[in-house]
Formats: sequence, C-alpha cells, structure tokens
Amino acid sequence: MKSLSSTINENVSRTKLVNMIYKEVERLRLTSKLYKDEYWQGPTDVFNCIKDIISKTGGDYELVVNVPDGGYRKSKDGISEWKEYKLEIMNSNDAKPVIVGTLNAHAAGTLNDPFSAYDMSLVINKI
Repeated sequence: MKSLSSTINENVSRTKLVNMIYKEVERLRLTSKLYKDEYWQGPTDVFNCIKDIISKTGGDYELVVNVPDGGYRKSKDGISEWKEYKLEIMNSNDAKPVIVGTLNAHAAGTLNDPFSAYDMSLVINKI
C-alpha cells in the first residue's frame, strides 16, 4: 500500500507544482513589496516558501539555488542593477531538473547605496 505522501507526489505534475509555487508566493506577497535589509531576507523567504511547497507535495523534489559569479548584474547602460539567483527543482530520484527559474532582487535604494532597498521578481518554467 502506498503512503499518502507518495500518492500526493505522484499526482502533482510539474505544471501544478509551478502553479502552487506562484500562488503561494503571491498569497504571501513575497514579490509584491520592498525589502530593506542587509541580509537578503526576501530571497530566503522565497526559497523557504518553495521548500515548504515541495515538502507538502511529498518531498520527491529538491530546490537547488546557484548564484553564478556572486549574482550581481548590471544593465548595459549601467542604470539598472540586480542580484540574480538561478533556481532548479530537481527530481530526487534521478537528480534531473524538472523546473528551472530565476529570482531577481532588483536594486531600489539610493544612488549611493542601490541595494539599501530591493524588490523581487520570480520566473519559473517546467522543463
């Protein structure tokens, strides 16, 4: 007999998982506010939200976060700045990504300290 968590996990498609993540991030307003902290609490909140959703679906997925080259980016014209987090939700059984995405923390502070405040955007896609 299958456990309840394995039954739930088998029924959660990649599309449903993406929708669940977006819905919960929106419900918690994680990408709909301005953050003013020095320890990147906003991205941590998003990562914890995604991990909680994965856990509720049975846990056969794992969130992997990478920050290539420190993650800091600047537009070609030098006006916009952001920190980029690359996300992969991996299938724990075969270590293959099933969902990929990017969380960007956009500088919204002062000219002297652009990251004294930031807002975020999240884009995820199933593979």
